[in-house]
Amino acid sequence: MPQVHKTTLGDETLTIKANQSIGEVTVVYKKEEAGMDMLIRLPKCYPLRPVDIDCTRRLGISETRLRKWMLSMAAFLRNQVILRIYSCTKFTNEKELA
Repeated sequence: MPQVHKTTLGDETLTIKANQSIGEVTVVYKKEEAGMDMLIRLPKCYPLRPVDIDCTRRLGISETRLRKWMLSMAAFLRNQVILRIYSCTKFTNEKELA
């Protein structure tokens, strides 16, 4: 069963649906006339392979801006994994050396 989180601020709406069993996250963003739907797929061997990000619908967003957002999001997710690995390694090393 997917988990759904919905946030509304003024004329902006952000809905996030996560389906852990198939490793997909659906993001729906709407603001006035503009909006987009994105699908983030996590591979079975995540974090060894990068996530796949697809824009399934966009209104009022240029192709260039969309491409920049998708690249930024992919880099952010990759860097979060690296940061988590670093934090765990640092914690383990400090614990072992104490």
